[in-house]
Amino acid sequence: SMREILEQEARQIFLNDDEFAEGITLNEKPVKAQVVWLQRESSLGQTPGLALRRVRLHVSEADAPENVTDGVAVNFNGEFWTVEGSQQCFGLLVLTLATPAVGMEQW
Repeated sequence: SMREILEQEARQIFLNDDEFAEGITLNEKPVKAQVVWLQRESSLGQTPGLALRRVRLHVSEADAPENVTDGVAVNFNGEFWTVEGSQQCFGLLVLTLATPAVGMEQW
Protein backbone atom coordinates (compact mmCIF):
# COMPACT_ATOMS: atom_id res chain seq x y z
CA SER A 1 0.00 0.00 0.00
CA MET A 2 1.03 3.62 -0.34
CA ARG A 3 1.24 4.03 3.44
CA GLU A 4 3.64 1.08 3.75
CA ILE A 5 5.84 2.51 0.98
CA LEU A 6 5.95 5.92 2.70
CA GLU A 7 6.77 4.34 6.07
CA GLN A 8 9.61 2.30 4.55
CA GLU A 9 11.03 5.32 2.69
CA ALA A 10 10.81 7.54 5.79
CA ARG A 11 12.83 5.00 7.80
CA GLN A 12 15.37 4.51 4.99
CA ILE A 13 15.94 8.25 4.57
CA PHE A 14 15.60 9.76 8.04
CA LEU A 15 17.10 6.87 10.00
CA ASN A 16 20.05 6.40 7.63
CA ASP A 17 23.46 6.81 9.34
CA ASP A 18 24.88 8.41 6.20
CA GLU A 19 22.20 11.08 6.07
CA PHE A 20 20.41 12.22 9.23
CA ALA A 21 20.47 9.52 11.93
CA GLU A 22 22.87 8.71 14.71
CA GLY A 23 23.13 5.85 17.17
CA ILE A 24 21.60 6.54 20.59
CA THR A 25 20.30 4.49 23.48
CA LEU A 26 16.64 4.70 24.42
CA ASN A 27 15.68 2.86 27.60
CA GLU A 28 19.10 1.18 27.38
CA LYS A 29 18.35 -0.18 23.88
CA PRO A 30 20.60 0.92 20.99
CA VAL A 31 18.52 2.53 18.22
CA LYS A 32 18.99 4.85 15.28
CA ALA A 33 17.38 8.25 15.63
CA GLN A 34 17.33 11.68 14.12
CA VAL A 35 18.25 13.95 17.05
CA VAL A 36 17.27 17.62 17.03
CA TRP A 37 18.39 19.71 20.02
CA LEU A 38 15.88 22.45 20.82
CA GLN A 39 16.55 25.87 22.31
CA ARG A 40 16.60 25.98 26.11
CA GLU A 41 13.70 27.43 28.03
CA SER A 42 14.59 30.21 30.42
CA SER A 43 12.74 28.84 33.44
CA LEU A 44 10.76 25.90 34.72
CA GLY A 45 7.39 26.74 36.26
CA GLN A 46 7.75 28.75 39.46
CA THR A 47 11.54 28.33 39.66
CA PRO A 48 13.19 31.28 37.89
CA GLY A 49 16.53 30.49 36.33
CA LEU A 50 16.07 26.73 36.15
CA ALA A 51 16.49 25.96 32.47
CA LEU A 52 15.36 22.87 30.61
CA ARG A 53 17.27 20.97 27.98
CA ARG A 54 14.96 19.77 25.22
CA VAL A 55 15.47 17.34 22.39
CA ARG A 56 13.26 15.95 19.65
CA LEU A 57 13.88 12.36 18.59
CA HIS A 58 12.61 10.68 15.45
CA VAL A 59 12.78 6.89 15.91
CA SER A 60 11.22 3.91 14.20
CA GLU A 61 7.95 2.94 15.86
CA ALA A 62 9.35 -0.61 16.07
CA ASP A 63 12.37 0.64 18.09
CA ALA A 64 10.43 3.03 20.32
CA PRO A 65 9.73 2.21 23.97
CA GLU A 66 6.26 0.87 24.70
CA ASN A 67 3.58 3.02 26.35
CA VAL A 68 5.30 6.34 25.70
CA THR A 69 2.89 9.03 26.85
CA ASP A 70 3.27 12.59 28.11
CA GLY A 71 4.88 12.76 31.53
CA VAL A 72 6.56 9.34 31.34
CA ALA A 73 10.29 9.12 32.08
CA VAL A 74 12.59 7.57 29.47
CA ASN A 75 16.31 6.89 29.56
CA PHE A 76 18.01 8.75 26.69
CA ASN A 77 21.75 8.09 26.42
CA GLY A 78 22.03 7.22 30.11
CA GLU A 79 20.02 10.18 31.47
CA PHE A 80 16.38 10.31 32.52
CA TRP A 81 14.22 12.65 30.47
CA THR A 82 10.48 13.38 30.62
CA VAL A 83 8.30 12.91 27.53
CA GLU A 84 6.63 16.24 26.79
CA GLY A 85 4.92 15.03 23.64
CA SER A 86 4.81 12.24 21.10
CA GLN A 87 3.25 11.71 17.72
CA GLN A 88 3.33 9.07 15.03
CA CYS A 89 4.27 9.99 11.49
CA PHE A 90 4.68 7.45 8.65
CA GLY A 91 6.21 4.69 10.77
CA LEU A 92 8.29 7.07 12.85
CA LEU A 93 7.61 8.14 16.40
CA VAL A 94 8.50 11.74 17.16
CA LEU A 95 9.33 12.26 20.85
CA THR A 96 9.93 15.62 22.50
CA LEU A 97 11.91 15.13 25.71
CA ALA A 98 12.95 17.56 28.46
CA THR A 99 15.23 17.45 31.48
CA PRO A 100 16.50 20.13 33.86
CA ALA A 101 19.71 21.75 32.63
CA VAL A 102 20.89 21.92 36.26
CA GLY A 103 20.87 18.75 38.33
CA MET A 104 18.95 18.78 41.61
CA GLU A 105 22.22 18.12 43.48
CA GLN A 106 23.53 21.50 42.24
CA TRP A 107 20.76 23.56 43.93
